[in-house]
Amino acid sequence: MGGNRRSERYVAAVLLLTFCSLLSAAPPSDAVLAATLARFNASAHTPLPVLSARQREELRAGEVVKLLERTGDGETWRVAGFMMTENSQQAMWLATQDLHFTSQDEAIEAPISLSPNRSRWYALLDLPAPVRDRHWVIDIWDNIPLADVSDGMFWEHRWELVADGEAQARSVIASGAVNGLDIKTFDAAIYTPVNLGGWVFLAFPGGGSLLVYDVTSVVGGGIPDRLVAEYVRSGIERYFRLLEVRARDEVPGHYRSGHEPVIGADGKPVPFYP
Repeated sequence: MGGNRRSERYVAAVLLLTFCSLLSAAPPSDAVLAATLARFNASAHTPLPVLSARQREELRAGEVVKLLERTGDGETWRVAGFMMTENSQQAMWLATQDLHFTSQDEAIEAPISLSPNRSRWYALLDLPAPVRDRHWVIDIWDNIPLADVSDGMFWEHRWELVADGEAQARSVIASGAVNGLDIKTFDAAIYTPVNLGGWVFLAFPGGGSLLVYDVTSVVGGGIPDRLVAEYVRSGIERYFRLLEVRARDEVPGHYRSGHEPVIGADGKPVPFYP
């Protein structure tokens, strides 16, 4: 009898622990999600598109919600993607911002100026002929005041085009400072007239996080912007799922003591995994 009671208590404990783990993994309620997004938008540098009740329901069900909308000028398109994940805010940040993961073979990138949580970068996108390459200079920064007032719950990472960036970048390229890029290739590329966007990482108190990516861009050169926006929108889910797997399976083993510290959008080094 005593042994049976011990077995029953063991089974009950396992069931309780399982139930608690399910509760901790459950997504926040719709009310909490809506309030969190509204609170973010009230203080963010760039508010996110407002989700409908149905879109929030899809998000909570594990779907990637993708939006395509015209901007205020009526000429350009804004693409946004939302994904809830069981991965932490910091894991998703590392999956997107650790340079060991983010290199792209088709893009040539070079820093023009670097400082903590703010930088200026040049990038050239090598496109297949006969389409001409595109290039741009963007300012990138982290909204540290937002991270502070939200106790680290809201991380906002933004970029926007530098209007006179082409002239600044030309002197850098002409100096030979960027391997694999000469001034002839630079001069043949088209400077994108619009390029702004950002990443948002929202942490939930019960665990897990919300990842948001949004971009507004005009590529110029006669390529329809709606076509480009649709192309970006179609690739968001595939990219988000890749990031989710990377954050879960690769980041914990990669980002350990000995790795150069990665600074979070709160201005502090992300703690190493044990």
